[in-house]
Amino acid sequence: MKQLRMSAAALLLALAALGLSAAPASAADIPAAPEELELHAGADSSITIEWPAVPGATSYRIYRGTASGAEGTTPIATTDDTEYTDTGLSPTPIYFYQVTAVNAAGESARSDEDASKTPPPIGTGGNVPGVQVGNSLVFYCKDALRGGFDWFQTLTGWFPSVLGSSGADSPGDQVVDMAYAQEGTMTFNNVVVPTAGLYTVDWRYAFQGGLFPGVNNRQMGLRVNGQVITTTQSFPITGSFDVYQHSALQVQLRAGVNSIQQFAVSDHGLSRVDELIVTPATASSPSAPVNLRATPGAASVTLNWTGSASGAPTSYRVYRGTKSDGEVTTPVGTVSGTTTTFTDTGLQNGKLYFYFVDAVNAVGGSPNSNEVSATPAAAPTAPAAPTGLVATGANNAVGLTWNASAGATSYSILRGTTPGGESATPIATSATNSFTDTTVTNGTTYYYKVRAANSAGTSAASAEAHATPAATGGGLLLSQGRPATASSVENAGLVAANAVDGDGTTRWSSAFSDPQWIQVDLGASHAVNRVVLNWQNSYAAAFQLQTSADGLTWTTIYSTTAGPGGVQDLTVSGTGRYVRMYGTARHTQYGYSLFEFQVYGT
Repeated sequence: MKQLRMSAAALLLALAALGLSAAPASAADIPAAPEELELHAGADSSITIEWPAVPGATSYRIYRGTASGAEGTTPIATTDDTEYTDTGLSPTPIYFYQVTAVNAAGESARSDEDASKTPPPIGTGGNVPGVQVGNSLVFYCKDALRGGFDWFQTLTGWFPSVLGSSGADSPGDQVVDMAYAQEGTMTFNNVVVPTAGLYTVDWRYAFQGGLFPGVNNRQMGLRVNGQVITTTQSFPITGSFDVYQHSALQVQLRAGVNSIQQFAVSDHGLSRVDELIVTPATASSPSAPVNLRATPGAASVTLNWTGSASGAPTSYRVYRGTKSDGEVTTPVGTVSGTTTTFTDTGLQNGKLYFYFVDAVNAVGGSPNSNEVSATPAAAPTAPAAPTGLVATGANNAVGLTWNASAGATSYSILRGTTPGGESATPIATSATNSFTDTTVTNGTTYYYKVRAANSAGTSAASAEAHATPAATGGGLLLSQGRPATASSVENAGLVAANAVDGDGTTRWSSAFSDPQWIQVDLGASHAVNRVVLNWQNSYAAAFQLQTSADGLTWTTIYSTTAGPGGVQDLTVSGTGRYVRMYGTARHTQYGYSLFEFQVYGT
């Protein structure tokens, strides 16, 4: 008997036609609320809302208000995309937004609220000349042209904001906050130098963890006269928003007016930037190492990179962390300026590590290399010999099954016609823990052993098993060692796999209720002609044996309401990849319990 299946949408339509309604959808079927809304104000008085896709959602509803919590019950729009641009807005109010995810089961809860103003302010500044201090020009970041950022709800102005900082050197102790905005820029368009040449560009900055705990190196980009110099200038944590230090790189400037821009490369940019200091350089620091690569090993990671193209580094420094941009400020290793490899040892297998490398000479340090990550893992070992080998004779065939060996990627089948006489050359290999030998002759007894293998080597041979194929032979044992699942288990030691492991002392046991089932995946469709059920004392008084091609729609091939327990050797006829015992009435107050669930066929 095959079950009739109908899609959820078709069922709803059919019920509607009859004037009925479906049962309420499970909360598990309704998608989760969208997370991490991002708002971007446009110069055309629009606001674009973006969010990550929600699994299972088919559309999204956007709600808007002009006061917190006042988005109302009617969405302003519905979209199947993960962004929406709200146009025709006023420049006066703050707009508040929430988004929900929708599918056939219903509408999610609302996202967290986010807010923005529109349009973005027009950037000003960037043209104030530098102050001559010795042979350096000092530019105060509060005077820079700031742009590329969104309104920040908790602040009153355009972000990055100008903030007060007691550790600042700029007039009025004013600094710029570049954090929380991935597209932020801070530009000085009036950097005037008398001669072309190499200059040191030095940023005075400060930050502590803030809302980005574990980020120890905030990286920023540097653009000079429209050309990107680097996107990996390192700004190690200073530990306080009012304790300042310097990060400097060297660049070529032209005689006369130049433009120098610091730009964000992530949402965790610098929290406090005080000054830009431009000084003629007397010697060259190294360029950045490039093409950093990481190869994991056992409790180790080996790094390789391409050395600096200029600046003659005297050494390379290796930095490590356990999250992106979380590399600690003290290097875990230093190698000579002619070495471009380093092996980091003493690591924890299975743990993810992040790295970057910089170069240094007597003048200073380079930008960082690219960041890489790797997870060390224990070196593989050869698998153990397979256990539980069973040989079953059939007509012109012998079926073999065995217990899988941990870590094995293939198995070699050895055969002979006398005890212990298996050839050293395998007759075949198998990627699974079963094999059917069809190159046999009825009436001849064949002896078998199996070896397991992986990239590390080959195991010893299993114990020997033998069988004699015959025209009157029964079906092959198809179920042993195959994946098994169940509707429930009594405890963690009585799992479904115990019923197909070939061990008559282990068992599966279900919860103490009806109905319950256990099923085995044969790996491919087979004709099934025999099922052996070896029951423990808690057996099924009523049950069905069923087959399925997909594990969803089942056909009953045996049924009883008077099961005797013990060992039931049942002749059946069916076809399928999946076979299950479906129990509907227990003989005892306990669950259903099987020592072995054996399926035979061809």
